[in-house]
Amino acid sequence: MSAIVALRTTLEAMFSPPAWIWSMERLVDGAGNNAIRYGVIKSAGGSGGDVVRRPLFTVDFIGKPSGDVEQTHAAAQQAIAALRESAGPVAIFEPGEPSPSRSAEGRPIYTVAVAATLIED
Repeated sequence: MSAIVALRTTLEAMFSPPAWIWSMERLVDGAGNNAIRYGVIKSAGGSGGDVVRRPLFTVDFIGKPSGDVEQTHAAAQQAIAALRESAGPVAIFEPGEPSPSRSAEGRPIYTVAVAATLIED
């Protein structure tokens, strides 16, 4: 399992469908469904983690378009705390602090940088 898949598996266990939809490398929109929150995991340094010893990622927590700022920020904070506490069989994750922004549709976005240290067998 690569680091990006391990990261996605960890986040999907915490924030699962149908409330959250996760994708890798680009947003997979749920046909404009405003009741859904999205998570997007992107490689930021190197590949998806299968050949790089210390891959870097960004994780976007994308909230609902109407007044979902606090809930989206809380989700990002919860993920940061869990990633700092966990060490999986593939990688140890070191998340940064969330950086806020908004989508063109007004959805709140919190982006978290995550460094992974691969655990060697």
